[in-house]
Amino acid sequence: MNFDNLRPSFIIQTIDLNQERLDFISQALLGREFQVKKYTSVINAVDSIAEDTPHIVFIEFETLKQSNFNFLEKVTSVSPETRIIYLTNRSNFSEAYSFFDSGVFDYVFSDYFSSDEVEKDRRLAVSNILKSE
Repeated sequence: MNFDNLRPSFIIQTIDLNQERLDFISQALLGREFQVKKYTSVINAVDSIAEDTPHIVFIEFETLKQSNFNFLEKVTSVSPETRIIYLTNRSNFSEAYSFFDSGVFDYVFSDYFSSDEVEKDRRLAVSNILKSE
C-alpha cells in the first residue's frame, strides 16, 4: 500500500529542549511532507494534544524526564493510538528502555544529531527517524 498521498494529513509532534536537534529532525520530516509540530516545552505539547492530536510523537528522553513522565499518561489518555518514540542517546538507553511499558512504541538513538557530527552520521540518524515514521 502506498501512503505517500496521506503524508500531508499525518501529524507528527517533535519535542526536544535542544533547539538545534529539534530543528534538524523537524526539517527532515517536513521534507517528507508531513505536518510537523515542534515544541521545546512538554507543557505546550501536552496542551496541543487534544485539539491537534498527533499520529506520532518523537520526544527526547531527557525532555520527557523533566515532565516526570506525565506526558506519557496524558498522551495515552487522550489518544491511545498515538505512537510515542523516544529519542535517546546510547548512555541513557538502559534507563529509557525501562519505560517501554509506559506507552512507548519505539526508540531512535539521537547521538548523531549535533552539528559537529560528520554529515554521513547525521544522515544516518535522520534515516532512522524516517524509518520510524
